[in-house]
Amino acid sequence: MDIITRHTIISVIIPVYNKERTLPRCLDSINNQTFRDFEVIIVDDGSTDHSLQLCLDYSKQRHFFKVYHQNNGGVSCARQLGLDMASGRYVIHVDPDDWVDSTMLSEMYNATDNESMDVVISDFMMEKEHSSQYVSQTIKNLDSLNILQLLADGNLHGSCCNKLVRRSLFSNHNIRFKNNVTRWEDLEIMMRIYMLPNVKTTYLEKAFYHYTFYLSQQSLSKNYSLQSIESQISVITSLEKEAEVKKISVDFSEMKIGTKMLAFESNKYTILQLASLYPEIDEKLIQSKSIAVKLLICMLRFKTRLPFYIWKIGSIIKHL
Repeated sequence: MDIITRHTIISVIIPVYNKERTLPRCLDSINNQTFRDFEVIIVDDGSTDHSLQLCLDYSKQRHFFKVYHQNNGGVSCARQLGLDMASGRYVIHVDPDDWVDSTMLSEMYNATDNESMDVVISDFMMEKEHSSQYVSQTIKNLDSLNILQLLADGNLHGSCCNKLVRRSLFSNHNIRFKNNVTRWEDLEIMMRIYMLPNVKTTYLEKAFYHYTFYLSQQSLSKNYSLQSIESQISVITSLEKEAEVKKISVDFSEMKIGTKMLAFESNKYTILQLASLYPEIDEKLIQSKSIAVKLLICMLRFKTRLPFYIWKIGSIIKHL
């Protein structure tokens, strides 16, 4: 039993759903932190494997690991429950597929400069099956609106997992994860944070977080769900409205292009539906060098799905 006296400065939030295989590595990496004043909020989102029992067993010997269980409501719902239960002055998220270096919390907290910073952003590692890749988050201008645009452009990772965030930014401004958002839930929350005035940010040029990248995540034949596409559309609509209300100038073009391409690749939208989805960015699409984008433009112009099937066959051949 861990009897070391702790003060809760940081809350680590872990949403869990059916991750019994990777959970031990994740939990061990957090338990082995050199920083001591933290708690771990684990939210089991209705797992049907042994994930919940693994978490409960782990917490029995470690009182600072706190386990909550809910019926399956999705990752956004789990992240929000974690935030609601957190008591730390700062929060960071860790996904159960991933793991972190032992000095992550210590070095990120030190970077707050006696808690004068609201957000600490660090680099991260992309862990593939046979290789590791260092992913830099190089930020030359730490102004809030510049970071907001970097997030919108996809030039800054939208995840909550490489960011230590002052918890009061959420609670004082009613920034909450939305239950109906199944994709981009973390990007939306971070963009809403950076729509707040005078968010003080520092960039730590080190990688502590190891993000597990599965082969299926890069497959061009991935079966994109209609729900995930509609989730992205919902996020864009919500952020556009908030930016308009707050009179903040943000270019959402890259988010719209990514969403339109996702709709194209899913084969779940009719030609007319694709044509009506963000027509204002079609001029930017025409300038793209991407073969998939060019086939989409051909499909919209000539009202035929033949370009889609050409792209699909080409992607299958490429991955043989």
